[in-house]
Amino acid sequence: MNPFRILWLIAAVVFFYFAILFWIYSRSGTRPFIFSNTAKPGEEGNEGFVNAIPEDLQREVESFRKSINLTMQTRFRIGAISMVLAGGLALVSMIFS
Repeated sequence: MNPFRILWLIAAVVFFYFAILFWIYSRSGTRPFIFSNTAKPGEEGNEGFVNAIPEDLQREVESFRKSINLTMQTRFRIGAISMVLAGGLALVSMIFS
């Protein structure tokens, strides 16, 4: 077997691995930012602080989080598709080398 075929096979496996990893990353996002007015055990109550945050600011933070999630999902999916194409090209190169 040609040693270059082994190298192309290793490259293809690495590219396909990154494609799977990027696809998994595209399905996860940042968690919702919840403004809670209940105190955790061992903390002082923060009712006054949460009530001081305007609702339009809370909506703006949530809107910003959603836009970040959408942007990162798109970028990771483009990366996954690119890795699949690179892996396919590595397999084609392996076959014709």
